Amino acid sequence: MDFVDPVVQLPARTILVKALVPNGRRQLQAGMFVEVRLATEVRPKAVVIPEDAIVPLQRAYYVWVVTDGKASRHQVEIGVRSPGFVEIRSGVEAGEQVVVGGQERLAEGAPVAASIVERGPVTPGDSGGPATKVDSSGKD
Repeated sequence: MDFVDPVVQLPARTILVKALVPNGRRQLQAGMFVEVRLATEVRPKAVVIPEDAIVPLQRAYYVWVVTDGKASRHQVEIGVRSPGFVEIRSGVEAGEQVVVGGQERLAEGAPVAASIVERGPVTPGDSGGPATKVDSSGKD
């Protein structure tokens, strides 16, 4: 980063940023427009789950977790959100299976048949990975 304008331009809420970027193959040309996402912090131990696992309810967020074939609702504190994924600051531990579909049919302790669902690419530094899709029809 070479320069960051301290003034936010409205209504688009943009900030002028100038950066020095290697351009050995001359692919970048003067006057080109670039939209970027700037990572301001990297948390390599972050717990990251699919966004569709989050259930908002009465100003709080919940996630259904599968433990020993049973559903359990956990209140979670969310952190950074990115397209398709959300960081969990508390309420779910790394490695726990979360439900990404059928949450509306679940009840505490309901039997579930979980299957692993592979998700799209995960950005470097987060621990996102396979999610769990659950058949919450009540069958074991």
